[in-house]
This record gives sequence, C-alpha cells and structure tokens, in this order.
Amino acid sequence: VFCCFNNNYKFTEEVFDSWMRILQAVPDSVLWLLADNRWSQENMVTRARSRGVDVDRLIFAPRVSPEMYLARYTAADLFLDAYPFNAGTTANDNNARSDHFISKINVLSGVVSPELARIV
Repeated sequence: VFCCFNNNYKFTEEVFDSWMRILQAVPDSVLWLLADNRWSQENMVTRARSRGVDVDRLIFAPRVSPEMYLARYTAADLFLDAYPFNAGTTANDNNARSDHFISKINVLSGVVSPELARIV
C-alpha cells in the first residue's frame, strides 16, 4: 500500500505518472490518496486509466478526524511524496507514525534502492 495524503494541488502530471509507473511495476499494489475534491479525483482516475492502470488500484480517502488521519499512516507501507511541492506537515505526520517515506530527497541521497529510483 503506497499512500500520499498531501493536498491534491501538489501533484504534477510528472509526479502522478511516476506513481502510475510504480503501480505498474509492483503487482497488487494500490495508491491511497486524499479525496481532496471531486475534480482532482476525476482527473487522477482519467490519468491513471490513460496510463493503463486499473482505477480500482486508486483508493480515495475522505477527510477524517486527526486521530483517524494519523492512524492511516500505520496501515500504509510507503508514503510517496510529491515534487516540487513536497509534503510539509503531512510528512511530519507520517514520520511521527512510520518510517516508510520516500521523497525526492531520499532518492537523491541514496536512501532509496536503485531499483525503486529507476522506476520513479
């Protein structure tokens, strides 16, 4: 389970396409996203479909109480960050609950395996 609970306006087409490549490379994986607004959700579904990704692999989570929001991070395997509009508070929330976080900084610093970096 990959996740990114950033506000959807932080996702560029390039970032979203890299996430679709990750889903294609990791069988049975899903991407858990914030259901920020219906227009963004419709655009992401359309983009995933155009990239050959089954849209059932995108899971949209509504906004919930802070306690439930923080609990989500423990259910995900890896938090994917956006670039160039990185997570701020969202990354801190994840790091408080989990050590599963990938960002551009992780890729550039060699924290991420070369295999995953090639996919991204």
